[in-house]
Formats: sequence, C-alpha cells, structure tokens
Amino acid sequence: MTKSNAKNTFKSYPDALTLKELAKMLGISQKLASRLIRNGEIKAIKVGREYRIAKVNAIKFLLGEQSKEKCVQSETSNPKDWTCGNLCGMVVDTEKTPKKEVS
Repeated sequence: MTKSNAKNTFKSYPDALTLKELAKMLGISQKLASRLIRNGEIKAIKVGREYRIAKVNAIKFLLGEQSKEKCVQSETSNPKDWTCGNLCGMVVDTEKTPKKEVS
C-alpha cells in the first residue's frame, strides 16, 4: 500500500480518530488498538479519558513509517505530564496549549 493509496482508502474517516474508529480502520479490536497506543506504536493524544489519533499517524503505522518514540499526551495544564515534546500530528489551538519554559 502506498501513501496516496492509503489516503484514498481512508478518505471517509475523520482527521482525528477515536479509539473505536482507529480499530475499525485497522480491522483490529479496540483492546489491541489501545495497546498499540499505550506502547507508543501509534502516536495519540489523550483528552480526558479518551484518545484522539491523527489519521496520518494511523496511516504511518500501516506503512511502517511510525517512529519508535512513545508519544501519548494528556490534555492537562502541566506539560511535564507529556511523554514527548511534539504534538503527535494533531493540530491544536496554540493559545490553549501550555507554553514550555526555556531555561
């Protein structure tokens, strides 16, 4: 599967997937999808009790382009709770995103 082929195949899915949508997209159980996210194999952001996964991250996982860096972020006021510095492919409102302190 090529990148353009994958984009056309998953065109009907939203840009920010829920765990249920990710599982359906990949043809796996929600339990396995959750494990892939917790292990950092698919990058995601945790908002409250739910995960949001950028569709591009699911496609990267399918194509084997996903980095090995674990990246699960929580929507909290404390950026120290984040497990990586980037935003995992998700688009966020920068005014609501906590600023990092530079030392």
